[in-house]
Amino acid sequence: GPQGFDTSCSSPGFTSIQGAVNAARTGSTIVVCAGTYAEQVTIETSNLTIVTSGSATLQPTTPSVNAADTDTSQPIVALILVTPGARNVKISGLTVDGSLIESSVNGCSDDLVGVLYQASTSGNVSGTLKGLTVENLTPTNSGCGSGLGILVQAGTSGSASATVVMQANKVNGYGK
Repeated sequence: GPQGFDTSCSSPGFTSIQGAVNAARTGSTIVVCAGTYAEQVTIETSNLTIVTSGSATLQPTTPSVNAADTDTSQPIVALILVTPGARNVKISGLTVDGSLIESSVNGCSDDLVGVLYQASTSGNVSGTLKGLTVENLTPTNSGCGSGLGILVQAGTSGSASATVVMQANKVNGYGK
């Protein structure tokens, strides 16, 4: 885990996933203990591994726009956002659940995304998603917006590259 912090679930070093991510250095492994985490997570660190110990659910209660679609500039509410320049970000075993915010996101103005790996001209992005359950991502007015389980985006122009390996993930209850 992050240098100097306990990674066991009997005495965890952090009470939030974002707190552990913010403290993590390149090459860290974060162990997410069993429980429900009412937050969105933004990852900017390369060579980061996030694994679960027991049943861990990311389930935010308040939606916050944290990205913009690289093609349309449409605002995005991503439950997990891997930002440009974050390479080799591996996430496994986590449940990503939008059920408490999907009715608060208006699909006509904002997109709702479970996991977003987003590259841009400022940096490529890469990683692995393994054994995730991504669910309940249907925003209100989903007919004109979208609810997406997993989005890997590099844009339609320029040299940005986004590469994500996906293994044994389950995605259900999404808008489009």
